[in-house]
Amino acid sequence: MSKFLLLLLPIILLSGCESQTEEFSKTCKQETKSADILDIEKKEITYNNKDEITKVIVTRTYKSQNDNGLTTLENIKNSAKSYNNNLAKSKAIKISVPTDNDNKYVIKYYLDVQEMNEDELTIFNLKKNSIKFFNKMRNENIVCE
Repeated sequence: MSKFLLLLLPIILLSGCESQTEEFSKTCKQETKSADILDIEKKEITYNNKDEITKVIVTRTYKSQNDNGLTTLENIKNSAKSYNNNLAKSKAIKISVPTDNDNKYVIKYYLDVQEMNEDELTIFNLKKNSIKFFNKMRNENIVCE
């Protein structure tokens, strides 16, 4: 009987070990106010139970606070165009501009984090490992919920 159980043990172990990858999400938000511009950065992070960040959607919203902010906002738009042209060359980054009007400018970056290189990760203040990333956010006093 014990020989029979020893023969069955590897079969049971091999057939019953199916690993599933589960996904979770958190949103980190940082707001910077100046006299002229409100700058809101929101990161929607998707990570799995292997501690890998898989996808991130970064939304940058710029709002003019007054007439001086309109000029600053126009400068931000012009700067973002050349900046985004360089980022658009990456296969791991997709960019959209859902709002572009006189007093509000919104840019969305859709990031395939596991395909990003180190320079791209640095630009977006990201890490491929979720534990390291969330620890970094905590150390920078950025709330992620």
